[in-house]
Amino acid sequence: NASNWFSTKFGSLPDSCCKTKEAKCGEGVIDKKDIKKAPGNINLKGCYDIVEDYAQQWLTIAGSAALVFMFIQVIAIFLNISLHRRYREHEDYQTQSRKVKQVKDANNPEKTV
Repeated sequence: NASNWFSTKFGSLPDSCCKTKEAKCGEGVIDKKDIKKAPGNINLKGCYDIVEDYAQQWLTIAGSAALVFMFIQVIAIFLNISLHRRYREHEDYQTQSRKVKQVKDANNPEKTV
């Protein structure tokens, strides 16, 4: 962070404070004593702030993706329950239909082959 170096007695910033990797890019910047007048290629934010912003951005994206995935899973569960009920109703209908046919066949012996 370049702002930490403005209070020192050195005449320049280290090259690690520069956004671009150039030799002696921070030389002579401290003489201005005003952080707002620093050149555009100097990092004025510290690494912690940059990492925190980056993590916040990606955690927001990951959280949104997790919510969408959860919503899809809940819909899939409800669809599965609905299909299972329909299958059981159909199966019960088939069972009842066979029983009714057996009763009819038992009452009408002339139709049996």
